[in-house]
Order: sequence, then structure tokens, then C-alpha cells
Amino acid sequence: MTAYQMVDAKVSASGGALSTTAANRSTGIMEIVFIGILLSVLSAAGGSSDDRTLCPRLAAFDAAKWEEIERAFGDAPVWKMDQAWRDKRERRFRAGKVRIGWRDDRLLCFADLSDRDLITKALKRNEPIWSLGDALEVFAGVNGHPSYIEYHTAPNGVVLQLFWPDSSALKRASEPGGLARFTRIENGTLTKVRPVRSGYQVYMEIPASAVWGRKPPKGTLAGQVWDLSFGRYDYTSNEVAHVVSSTSPLTQTALHRRHEWRRVEFVEPIIGR
Repeated sequence: MTAYQMVDAKVSASGGALSTTAANRSTGIMEIVFIGILLSVLSAAGGSSDDRTLCPRLAAFDAAKWEEIERAFGDAPVWKMDQAWRDKRERRFRAGKVRIGWRDDRLLCFADLSDRDLITKALKRNEPIWSLGDALEVFAGVNGHPSYIEYHTAPNGVVLQLFWPDSSALKRASEPGGLARFTRIENGTLTKVRPVRSGYQVYMEIPASAVWGRKPPKGTLAGQVWDLSFGRYDYTSNEVAHVVSSTSPLTQTALHRRHEWRRVEFVEPIIGR
């Protein structure tokens, strides 16, 4: 969604056009309001102190149909995979992008990943997917709360779900058998994967309760602020090394650097109707 589209959505939601009698008196006020909204959106789109992204509510669609998923996310914010910690991308870097939205109590994500060689040895849930081949990762935590989730999806649809109570848990997970203490089976999460000519696509629905680690304070995401990031492991046949990328402006190849993730605010304007 562009800044102008977001502004249009906000103006429409506020009640549409002014009456003719009120228009003359309110022109100056509306100009100030419009400029204020535009500056706010532009700032949130990039360059503000917290680099906040406004995440819009999506209109209802049938998640069983990929064409409806693509249509619903058509104007949603787009984050691109990159290697911000490097002066120059690796030669084997492949492009990827993730669109985000929400509905009811769920974060909605649609990833489109370029990949010429889909590889994974993952066979069952909660295996260490990132070490077994290609993987999309999502990291999400409520801003101001120490806990966060880490979900992996392989190209064959196998998933790994982790819940970290705080950043210090990573050290405990490195101990023998430690990772199993933080795995979860979150059946409320929906994950769909399909191969496409350019690589593969992933659609996810993540309930707020999974991110909060408990029942959230209200039944909608509207007004909540989360820390959010997507990462990627891209393997290639006959290559020992894999390529790591992220949607966040990380300064090191460390996907858990939460203070460098992007901040997301869930807002009400509906798109995708």
C-alpha cells in the first residue's frame, strides 16, 4: 500500500466528503489534517525513529484459493529480503518479498520467494528446519514484552514452531536437547506452501495468542504494536554454504537481533475489497 492509498483509506474511514455548507469553513482544517496524515504515513513507511509500518486489516477472502490470497494482499505493505549487514549482496542471493496484513486476531503473511533449487530434508514437525534446507522464518513479539515466536516453514510445508520466553532462552536452547524445551505445537496457525515457476510461496495465519503466549488482552489486533521480522535460508545443490537474508535492517548475520526488527502497528483501514 502506498502512502497515498493509506491516506485515502483513512480519509474514507473518517466519513468521506464534507457537506457543501461546511466545506468552505473546513477547507483549511482538512488541508492541515491531510498533510498531517500524509507526513505520518510517509514517516511510518520509512525514516521515522522507530521505522514503524502501518499494517492494514484485510477484507475477507477464501484462504483455500491462492488467487484470492494474492488478490487480498495486492495493496498490502511489502518487505523485501536483503543482506543489510553486507556492503554487497552475496553472488547467490535470490530475491524474496513478504506482504503483511491482519484480520480479527490473526497476523496474515504472504511470502513470494525466488528459488531455482528447492531443497529440504525436513520430514516431520519441529525438526531443525533451518539446518535441513530452504526455510522461511517469521519472528514476532509484542512490543515491550520479552517473549516472541520463531516459526520456520520448509518448501514441502513442514514447520518448526518455537516460543522464546526471553532472549536469554537462546543460550539454554544451545545445550544438548535444549531446543525441544521451546518447541510448540500451535494448531491454530495456518500454513500453506506451493511451488511456483520462480520458486515458492508461503501463506501464514498466526493467532495473537501464539505471540502473546497467552490469551491476548482483546479479540482484535487493532491498535497493537509488534516487533516483526522475516528471515530466509536458501540452499543450493552442490553448495556447502547457504545464503541468509532478512526483511530487517540487521547489522549482523543474526536473525534474533530483536532491537533491529521492524515495528508494526495494526490499523483499521480495510484493503482488498
